Amino acid sequence: FPPALLADPAVRILRGPDAGCVLNETPGGRTVGVSNLFGDDAWPAVIAAAGALFPGRDLVGYEIDPAPAAGHGFRPAGPLRVWLKDGP
Repeated sequence: FPPALLADPAVRILRGPDAGCVLNETPGGRTVGVSNLFGDDAWPAVIAAAGALFPGRDLVGYEIDPAPAAGHGFRPAGPLRVWLKDGP
């Protein structure tokens, strides 16, 4: 990760020997984004850490396979659209 990202107080990188993720706080908002999740059963630790670091915030994210997140209480909120603009 670039130094500017690591220095951003709204971004927390959680890592352990077998699991981790990136938490991204929405400043002034009510959500915390969960991304780059890895580990076979990282969700319980991620949920606990996010609750301790950002109490009362909703957790949001996106998954190719939503089943693991759904198994830990997450629900689909809508479709995701990703936009790309090539070149200048």
